[in-house]
Amino acid sequence: MASYHPKIQFYKNHRNFFLAIAISGLLFIIWDVFFAQKEVWGFSDSYTLGFGLFGLPIEEWFFFMCIPYASLFLHLQLYRFGWLQSFSVSDKPLKVLSALLLLIVIVVGLLNLKRSYTSLNAAVFVLTYAMAFVYNRALLKQFIPSFLIILIPFFLVNGLLTGSLLSEPVVWYDNDENLGIRIGTVPVEDLFYAFSMLMLPLMIYAKLQGANALDLKTER
Repeated sequence: MASYHPKIQFYKNHRNFFLAIAISGLLFIIWDVFFAQKEVWGFSDSYTLGFGLFGLPIEEWFFFMCIPYASLFLHLQLYRFGWLQSFSVSDKPLKVLSALLLLIVIVVGLLNLKRSYTSLNAAVFVLTYAMAFVYNRALLKQFIPSFLIILIPFFLVNGLLTGSLLSEPVVWYDNDENLGIRIGTVPVEDLFYAFSMLMLPLMIYAKLQGANALDLKTER
């Protein structure tokens, strides 16, 4: 409902925003379907309605619309109202951070090629981050501080889905296919999954808007 607030009027951007989410979401749904078929992860019958498409429960399809929408809407409004501009990462620290981060993720991915969730997450993250760094570094600088804020509700939701406070997880993982390291009940790889799932549609949205990344706060 906040999209329709008179001071925000984000509904005017819905066409490009939903298109960006749909384009990137298609890639993640294909990934999701493949991993569900290979039983890299799966879904509890106790907490889902029992019907879906291509082996994914209907709730999972909504996940790829609702989570990117809510997360990226939060990011755009934080910058629209000027709440995080002072925390935007400057160029030199970003280069150092990016080099170290990409090196670590590449090494972890190469050392765990037999773990499909770890290795694919590493590959997708490296490609997504590298594209953002090369083609829209200003947007990447914007997104990093808000991503740290987005991780708070992201881990609350994913923590619940992966078994926090429940008798069984809504989404279960085969630990042979990941590092087996959890943040609470959430696989550590989900940090990189979340970044890729949000950064990719944000880049597409910026492209569709045809606006300078730093001017995304200005709604059209």
